[in-house]
Amino acid sequence: SDKVNNQTQTLTTHVNDTIIHVTAGDKTAWNAKAKKPTAVSVTLTAAGWDASTKKQTVTVSGVLADTSKQVIWVTQTAEAAIDAYLEAGIIPVAQAANAVTLRADTVPTADITVNIVVQEVQ
Repeated sequence: SDKVNNQTQTLTTHVNDTIIHVTAGDKTAWNAKAKKPTAVSVTLTAAGWDASTKKQTVTVSGVLADTSKQVIWVTQTAEAAIDAYLEAGIIPVAQAANAVTLRADTVPTADITVNIVVQEVQ
């Protein structure tokens, strides 16, 4: 009947409307834009700290100088590293092209291995 054909046509038009529905191509494009964070394992060497500034700069490939383009955070690799990192009061304080600078309240006397995690932001 005409009524059924009209409803079928209306439904078909609605389903095929790519403006009100997300297409598979849209989803693929959106997922491609969402980059996953990267992590680089680095060792904060006991000898690498500047005694007067209590800072150490480590090489981290992919870090940008522009702090508005990335979020940087530090995670520890093992329980002992967590304890040493927290006891020393270490925090990241600066970034530059391919480098992160950390500052300690107390300069560690042993090496500490950490992960520097980099996440792009838009």
